[in-house]
Amino acid sequence: MLTVPRPRRSSELRPPAPAPDRALEAARNVGPDAVTLTGPVGTRYVGDGGPYVIAHRGGAALARENTLAAFDRSYALGVRYLETDVRMTSDGECVAVHDATLTRVTGAEARVDELTLSGIRRLGIGGDRVLRIADLLATFESAKFVFDLKDPKALPHLVALLHRAGATDRVCLAGARDRWLLAARELAGPALNTALGWEAVGRLVIAAKAGRRPVNLPPAEFVHLPRTLGRRKLLTRRVVDIAHDLGMRVMAWDVEDADAMHQMLDIGVDGLITDRPDLARDVLVERDAWVAPTAWPAPEKPVQGAEQEKRTMARARRLLSRGVASQGAASQGVVAP
Repeated sequence: MLTVPRPRRSSELRPPAPAPDRALEAARNVGPDAVTLTGPVGTRYVGDGGPYVIAHRGGAALARENTLAAFDRSYALGVRYLETDVRMTSDGECVAVHDATLTRVTGAEARVDELTLSGIRRLGIGGDRVLRIADLLATFESAKFVFDLKDPKALPHLVALLHRAGATDRVCLAGARDRWLLAARELAGPALNTALGWEAVGRLVIAAKAGRRPVNLPPAEFVHLPRTLGRRKLLTRRVVDIAHDLGMRVMAWDVEDADAMHQMLDIGVDGLITDRPDLARDVLVERDAWVAPTAWPAPEKPVQGAEQEKRTMARARRLLSRGVASQGAASQGVVAP
């Protein structure tokens, strides 16, 4: 990887709280999310440690977002990290859809959680079939996935699905709320990687601005941060350095041109989440940092009986309804490095 002199540090902004939506409201009673940070777990998802190229919504600039065409094109480029969103249909299927409604992608004013899988597939996405998460895991067996959890009601179904597919250790789960991600970690075990939720990301950025380390962040292996917030820089070398010091890898999103990609790699980010995985690959080739994908043997898939799966689902619902009771109250303070 090319190295450049450390750029001058600039100020950061406090990121805004995510806009309220039904998914956030559904999880508002989940418990406190502050725990002692733990180091990253070695899994297939982590791989060789980057730099990572992650195809956002499958590679949304290459084809319609979250469609098989987008994922196929990214995969054909050699990109083995694919990002998508997780929502749940009314009949309990986890699907790759970003918005709570289908209005933007189909013109139909219908909510995803009010439609069955067959109903949502009849609408499609611009003529393309809506994908189940199970479809993606089965089709791209040598890929790793970032799943952005949009609806906490989908969590127990997603964890059970990952277990059945033997895919937990090739997934990083992201989401707006740290409490959702804590529940996921408790359900799925140490093989699951997670990214910080928005509250913890905000505390990290505020602490970095003050030149200090945040305390009591929830456990996570990754930080996903936009390059900018409005016109102002959010992701800086100081943020990256502190995240690295805490044992987390940093992924930059909102990077859709070569200059922005180079800038982010120059300050030390570990990966790029982008609609243009083709361009990101070219940037890494230019920097002599592109690593051609290699395959690994698929793991033996665990067999989970119906009763065990029911218990897993029931436990997930309890976690989401009463919170992760073992965690202490969140601390908002910072300490000197």
